[in-house]
Amino acid sequence: MSANDSYYNQDYEEPIYEDYIYEAFAFEKPIYLFIWEILVIITALVNVLVIIVLLRKKMRNPTNMILAAIAIADTLTGLVTLPTYIMVYQNFEKATGSEHYSDVLTNETEISAGMYYEENINMANGTIDKAVDAYTLSKSLCTWFMLSKFFFSKLFHTCLIFLTLFLGIQRFISVAYPFFAGKIFTSRTVLITCVCIFILSPLIHIYHSLDEKAKHGLCQWAIDDWKTDCVFQWVVFFIRHFIPIVLLCIFTVLFIIELRKTKLVGAAGSREQVARRDSENIRITKIVISILIVFLLPEIPYGVFLMMSVINKHKNAAFELEINRAIHAAYEIALVVSFHANFYILTFLNRRFRSGLKRTVLYPIRRAMGDKYRWSVSSGSPNSRTTAQSSLVSRSATRLRSMDHQNLGREAQQISQTDSLDHTETTLRNGSNSIDSQ
Repeated sequence: MSANDSYYNQDYEEPIYEDYIYEAFAFEKPIYLFIWEILVIITALVNVLVIIVLLRKKMRNPTNMILAAIAIADTLTGLVTLPTYIMVYQNFEKATGSEHYSDVLTNETEISAGMYYEENINMANGTIDKAVDAYTLSKSLCTWFMLSKFFFSKLFHTCLIFLTLFLGIQRFISVAYPFFAGKIFTSRTVLITCVCIFILSPLIHIYHSLDEKAKHGLCQWAIDDWKTDCVFQWVVFFIRHFIPIVLLCIFTVLFIIELRKTKLVGAAGSREQVARRDSENIRITKIVISILIVFLLPEIPYGVFLMMSVINKHKNAAFELEINRAIHAAYEIALVVSFHANFYILTFLNRRFRSGLKRTVLYPIRRAMGDKYRWSVSSGSPNSRTTAQSSLVSRSATRLRSMDHQNLGREAQQISQTDSLDHTETTLRNGSNSIDSQ
């Protein structure tokens, strides 16, 4: 049923529609029905591994806790859109006549167009007859589609932005003021800060979530109050984009400067210590710069686009809807791809993360396949001999602690004889292995 298929409520004289039109473009269906779903699912699976590895007991520290929170925000940014995207983008209807209407819809991202209000009224009354492709949605599906796309997904992305900024601040303070950082960036304070970010981020978007999304036969998110709309757009732009991006750039530059200072101050150690410290500083710097670039690549162009959109709003102008949708499709795909890049940065530049990933994924798989000795140390190697001797000493100490004082001398003599036999057996075995290798 089209936007014209409606009846009037006798009490309020307002048309009530059974279906609502969300204007469609040819490039959207393959992107949001196939490419988006695949990327989001892969991102979710990868981030589950990241969270498990970073929150292992030996890996758990304030920095890794923030990285795990970022992985959670990454995952939820895409996952919350999957149900409605799958349902909406299957309901594509090719334009066949005047039942599908013109390109006056302007419901993309936070940029609505109150100046088109009268045209939308006329469109609902059937006075605009330019046919367009469309998605035909029920009122409930339209409402949840708009909420998932423009509220839930955006609030988790806002969490991601502020968590990334928090990570940049934490890294800088940890290098510049290490003793102070140890007191304020504890596991408890980091956890509380991350939880507060997740709780407070929706407040930025709550104003936009109170609007009616399905009205006049159209599925769109529009704010009719021009002055309030512009104020809201500027607030979102500065709080969510401009300020965090500028601060992140500043703290990252300061972080790199402090790393260089640390390198110069610490140059008084031994040659091995200096080389190890320099290598660690280079590795950390690469991780910082890589994460910064990955974060900024989609965010800076999108921030410029939002600023231009708000400026055009003051000029009573707007981007064409098809251009608007194309920019957002490119931005959202780039955003999901950037989520993957963080995983690869950690994998290739963080040795401890690689080790934790092996213990979490590779070793259990090998163990399940019966290959549990593949990564063990050879029995004839120096490490194995040291391990065997340590095991003998440990076993002897355990047995000595468990016996009573009356039998101390006799048990000690037995342990000495047993250990001597075990040592002789180990020596003979190593000699046999040496002969076999020759």
